[in-house]
Amino acid sequence: MASPLGSQPIVGEERADRRGAVLAGLLSCTDRIFKPTGLAADQFNRRFYVGIATLTSALVILYWAMEFWNDVGWFTKEDGLVEYGTAAVLFGGGTFAVLSARILFKLDHSYLGFFHLLLAIVFTVGALEEISWGQRIFGWGTPDAISEINIQNETTFHNIKTLETVIYTALSWISIAAIFGTFLRFVLHRQRRLTTADFILPGTITTPLLSLYLIWTLDALDPILRNLPYRTAGSEYGDLLLGLAVVLFGFETWRRALSYRHSSEATVT
Repeated sequence: MASPLGSQPIVGEERADRRGAVLAGLLSCTDRIFKPTGLAADQFNRRFYVGIATLTSALVILYWAMEFWNDVGWFTKEDGLVEYGTAAVLFGGGTFAVLSARILFKLDHSYLGFFHLLLAIVFTVGALEEISWGQRIFGWGTPDAISEINIQNETTFHNIKTLETVIYTALSWISIAAIFGTFLRFVLHRQRRLTTADFILPGTITTPLLSLYLIWTLDALDPILRNLPYRTAGSEYGDLLLGLAVVLFGFETWRRALSYRHSSEATVT
């Protein structure tokens, strides 16, 4: 009679086979939906992994160092350096998205062009929310209707009580999807399956930023996590993490769109 323990490796192999089949099906799906680009694959060498490890370590140290550094108000408070920095990188991400959309439209990838135009609108709205749609710069007052429902008495949507949790919950799920996208892109490039999916999937460099943003968001949303002894100080730091991921994605996509355009022009000539 076979031992129960003897069946465990078989179960493990079956699970591995299922995961492999799911991944293979997903990769095959991307091959059908997206077009080959013929561009160079991302390089995953020692320098890349050292860079990812260094970036992750620096972000983690800075993230929790905020808890122990008492004089960070000027840095992380409302109207502080972090908040205006977040607005700047979101505006930058929106600009890169417009530039990428322009190139993709010229290359007859209209659906990708519209996708990046939508991203440009979202990133720009996010940047305007950071500066209260200009209220912080020009100093106009908050309309009474908004003032009554806005936590910070500002002209913003993300500080309205009924919308704040909805917005940050949605951003949490988007971050999870984006992290999965970085993994999918990593696998595609390791297998040299280079397609226009690169104009949607974020690069691996954004993974540490998105992961820490997700931790920050869950920390802000979950009342249990709020009571942990080690938490980052400053309500704006998480927004900056997301903004940096946005501008890195935008810049990387724009550069790849430029390379794709040059490659297409060289093929025509």
